[in-house]
Amino acid sequence: MAMAMAMAPANHLKRQKRRESSMRFGWINWLTVCMLRPVCLERLQGCLAFTSAPFRIPELLHRRHHRPVSFYATGEAEQSDGLFPVDFPFVRVTQPPSCSWVDEAAQNLKTRGVCGLLADDSDYQPFAPPIPTLVCKDAAAAASSRLDDMQGRVQNRGVDPSGAEAPYRFSEVVCRDECGGRRFDVPIPWLSGGRDDDRFSSGYAPLTFQESQSIENFQECLNNLVCPVVEAMWGKEKDGDTSRKEEESTFQVTTSGFLINEPGSEAQEWHRDGPDEGYINAFVPLVDLRESLGPTSLIPDTHLNQVHLSEYSHTIMPLLKLGEVLLFDYRTLHRGQGNTSKSSSRPLGYAVFSRNHGASSRGDVHNFPASTTLEYD
Repeated sequence: MAMAMAMAPANHLKRQKRRESSMRFGWINWLTVCMLRPVCLERLQGCLAFTSAPFRIPELLHRRHHRPVSFYATGEAEQSDGLFPVDFPFVRVTQPPSCSWVDEAAQNLKTRGVCGLLADDSDYQPFAPPIPTLVCKDAAAAASSRLDDMQGRVQNRGVDPSGAEAPYRFSEVVCRDECGGRRFDVPIPWLSGGRDDDRFSSGYAPLTFQESQSIENFQECLNNLVCPVVEAMWGKEKDGDTSRKEEESTFQVTTSGFLINEPGSEAQEWHRDGPDEGYINAFVPLVDLRESLGPTSLIPDTHLNQVHLSEYSHTIMPLLKLGEVLLFDYRTLHRGQGNTSKSSSRPLGYAVFSRNHGASSRGDVHNFPASTTLEYD
């Protein structure tokens, strides 16, 4: 008994020394991992650079480093991030908007006709899209509900709501696709800021309360994100000529709504939305994009000259995450791909920001002419 009592202090000292040694080597191990982690990530990225398919490094690995952009490209293209060929101008969005990424986005639109507003997921921040996930999911639910309601009204008129038999156009839903339908435009009044949208003054089936709330929240987020960019392009213009009077131009949203690409749709032809300067499309995918859902393909640098498609050697198809934004000039050549998935739709929200030249501004009357309403069906 006496011997055991004598050994107790010695055992206690041994345990204390082991704990101190463990803590000391634990800190050393932790510091070693922190120093080697960027090197390991760079080696991993170097290995993945030889793969031909688009990919996303798992979130655990890229929290410290920017997430590479997933996209498909064909033909010759530049190198970006040292990972794979890309010719997709984009910026990383921070909140609140900073002059650095806003000015860069505006410059990309001016010179390239395309710019992506992507999530900034660096510095150990969890992935947070520029437009919050919950806002996008609510907007997707509202778009789906609205389309179902309007297609029911179209069917009551004896028209095939899928558009497979023939395209159709109403104020509340449009099927322009002449290659089998399944691609729908659901125009929505611009509710952000409480402004009355005169596009629907001649008649429009009203939204439900829940649809209005979800869509207004989505439009408000999109407006807050895109407005600084278009203001940098069209707002207060300054140059080195001191004799030129500072001039302030305003802008407006001329068109907004949802584009829903359903399974079985065919790829569109390459086209421009219009020939005029002063219109910017803002597309927001409401689901994570993949090739089978039929994302939008574009050809950068085609907005300044009316050139033939054959003069360009490559296209890009950005695979954006839910809540990221694709901005492109109305004159940029683009097309929606076909949805080859078995059962997944590709909803996206959109708005067209236009330069306002005063009372003469009419909006886009080519793509959105006057049409019959389903209000009284």
